[in-house]
Amino acid sequence: MTFAPLSDLPLGRAHCAICVRVVRLWDYCGNKEDMAPLHVDMVLVDDKGNRIYCEIPGSEAEKFKALITEGHVYVLKKFIVTGCKPAYKPFPGNQMIRFTAWTTVEEYNDTSIKFPKYVYDLINFEDFPSRVGQVDCFVDAIGTIVGVSEIVSVHLPSSNNSTAKRVISLKDIRNNRINLVLWGSRASDFDAETVHCIGQESPVVAIFVGMLVKSYKGENTLSGGTACKWYINEEIPEIEAYFDRVYDHHDKIEWISAGEQQFRALEKQTSVEERTLSELRDIDPWDFESRGYRCTVTISRINMNQPWWFSSCTRCHRASVANGNQYRCSGGCPSTTAEPK
Repeated sequence: MTFAPLSDLPLGRAHCAICVRVVRLWDYCGNKEDMAPLHVDMVLVDDKGNRIYCEIPGSEAEKFKALITEGHVYVLKKFIVTGCKPAYKPFPGNQMIRFTAWTTVEEYNDTSIKFPKYVYDLINFEDFPSRVGQVDCFVDAIGTIVGVSEIVSVHLPSSNNSTAKRVISLKDIRNNRINLVLWGSRASDFDAETVHCIGQESPVVAIFVGMLVKSYKGENTLSGGTACKWYINEEIPEIEAYFDRVYDHHDKIEWISAGEQQFRALEKQTSVEERTLSELRDIDPWDFESRGYRCTVTISRINMNQPWWFSSCTRCHRASVANGNQYRCSGGCPSTTAEPK
């Protein structure tokens, strides 16, 4: 059977077969990991090293997840090639694959053909500030793990339930440091005990992929949700070279705080005082600036003639308009991504 290279796929329905390794696979469930996935995401790579992002719609997730295992090689047919979505891509790219109800998946067991095991675009720690708030692509980075925290449970404004949180402290070759916060199942899946134990005797060098760069109180932080993966002391050229450079002067891994105190104010919101709309209108905001109230309301009418949401630039938050597969900010900033507001 002849397989088409990923680099040669035309847009539209695919009338060819591709042979690829699934190097990454994760569920996207929005802010609730206990829900069925809205879609399942994959990173595919062929034997030439060409890579592409792939998405399985939520309606087909259960069927295809039973057929696909991360790290295995498959022959895929009857899929659709589209322009890549503008945000939350694992790497820059113009095209992506979407599964359909008719997509076929067949495992490929010919070991004579070698496929890459990893796909990543490493950036330097010095480049993190330029990525704060950017959601067009996830970021990947390599560093030495110098600190790990226990898991803590925190409440976030975006969810009524508590979520797990774990902090990893990373250091680069120039001694720059940054914290990575793992959330939900990613916090639980990270084996901090083993990493800490290894880190008492030798360096623990890791590549983390699928992260976002955020800022909290002026401090840049990496954030790892379901798209985040890690490769620790693996036989990867970048890791091996990094390991050799730091072996003789590595820092022992320490137990660090998860910074849960930052979320205490959010947790207290669950017990704030209730007020009516009329009472809120009579409050002097200068006298109650540091306090918050809860108000329960019923939406009685929606004016369908007045827009109630818009596409907001992810960098400056001004209105954005569709521009092909991306967005153009009305404020003139270079961002090409937007989100509903």
